[in-house]
Amino acid sequence: MIRFALAAGTLLALAAAPAQAAKPGAGSLDCFADLMRGTSEEIVCTFPLHPSAAERAELEKVSRGYVKNAQCTVSIRISRAAVLSAVHTPDYEFVAPAQPVQCEVTAHLKEQPSVMPISATFAPKVKIKDGKAIDATPGLADVKGVPRALSWPVEAWVNSGIGIKSNMLQVVNAWLDHMRHTSPRRQALR
Repeated sequence: MIRFALAAGTLLALAAAPAQAAKPGAGSLDCFADLMRGTSEEIVCTFPLHPSAAERAELEKVSRGYVKNAQCTVSIRISRAAVLSAVHTPDYEFVAPAQPVQCEVTAHLKEQPSVMPISATFAPKVKIKDGKAIDATPGLADVKGVPRALSWPVEAWVNSGIGIKSNMLQVVNAWLDHMRHTSPRRQALR
């Protein structure tokens, strides 16, 4: 739900950037491995997300001290062709369908720590011009399970944060460059 959500947010795990992404647990498919080596029509995996200490501090600040932590899992199901089109189309707007995320948010309400299950979606968008990502947003929306007074500032921070956008662009561009140099066009267009 914060910067660490970039992992699932952009071209699948392209923009995990500053996040501390957990290794997939038993029974979950490694999103990076599926993205890089998978051959199915859809990329289907789960991606656990855990904020760094700095991200937890920033989350606490933006929520006025209420939200202390969030442990999330994004369920990803996305067309491989849509993701790979971004690699081989110089001017492209990648728009992912909403990907569900489930989180356990630790908050301090009425001076008592409380763990709340919440749900939300990420629908990342990346605008590519001349083969380079120039604009991006994680598209956090539909936050349910916490009061709007808590979800709204976090949602706004995630979707409009300059640091988040910068990190997304950096990671997406590195991934695009990597894929262009390692993935034969005929394989990418399957």
